[in-house]
Amino acid sequence: TEYLPIIGRVQHGWEPTLSKAMAALSDSDLDRVYAWSEAAIARSERPPDMQVVPVGAPYLYLDSSSDPGPFFPGGLLVVPQHSIANTRIDDDSWAPALDAFARLVGTRRFDPVTVMLHGEDDTPALRLRVRDYGFRAASCGNSGDVAFLYRVRAVIRRHRAVASNAVCTAALYALYENREVYLTGFDTLRFPPNSDLHLDTVSNEAWVAV
Repeated sequence: TEYLPIIGRVQHGWEPTLSKAMAALSDSDLDRVYAWSEAAIARSERPPDMQVVPVGAPYLYLDSSSDPGPFFPGGLLVVPQHSIANTRIDDDSWAPALDAFARLVGTRRFDPVTVMLHGEDDTPALRLRVRDYGFRAASCGNSGDVAFLYRVRAVIRRHRAVASNAVCTAALYALYENREVYLTGFDTLRFPPNSDLHLDTVSNEAWVAV
């Protein structure tokens, strides 16, 4: 299969606006952005000469392959909110999120539980902390790697469900893969497979883990 390069910036993960893409373009000679949706474009302030084209999520363009079904029928994939990484492992910023996931696991009896660490967070110290909760630690590596999304798809498909402490890209991918999704926070929300996750109403500060 031959692929043609895209000349421009591609919106990798979901966000309600294109702020990150716009910031990247300020230091680039590229003047075109490929975005997930018209809604993200409408919320963005951009130079009048910038071209923004809605194409959907890059995940949707992966080579087709059949889903073998969960390798772990009771498995839960946990994807912590990336912004937790701002404070790293120097304090207890990970404890509230891991505590919330532990409560979810206790009520739903998932086994095994895999915590997917962002590439920048994948340290021996954090892996040890994850294992202290009885969870497994894993990472799909650098998000800029050409095989990153394929690794994400593979690990999602191994599990029955995905959980996060915020609306995130992985949750949307999981719904697309016909997996149920849990959002932990003040309460836990469950979205059955193929749910229509209304991002504008669900994504807000209340969904930071407590």
